[in-house]
Amino acid sequence: DNQKDVEELVKTVAEARADYVIVDLLNFRGETRKRFMEFLENYDSHLIPKYEELYQTDYCDKEYSRKMRKHANKIIKEHSVDKYDKMYSYRKSSTKRQKYQ
Repeated sequence: DNQKDVEELVKTVAEARADYVIVDLLNFRGETRKRFMEFLENYDSHLIPKYEELYQTDYCDKEYSRKMRKHANKIIKEHSVDKYDKMYSYRKSSTKRQKYQ
């Protein structure tokens, strides 16, 4: 979740000519916490303390979440992958196709 990685991800998606990017953070409801921490243990265990600090509840620290979303939304706009109207128009046309099949 560092800002440079977010920038690289959005840049790559923009270069692939995507219409939009949706950013979200993890939630640790239900089995998610257990499974994700097991994954981290095998993948990169030094990250575990950071995640335990950020996720003291089922949801990410609010200030961190706000900061990451603000940064991501800025980068998304800079790379013009914020055409969310395309998402809604696709849903509408998909629904119409299903209706007539």
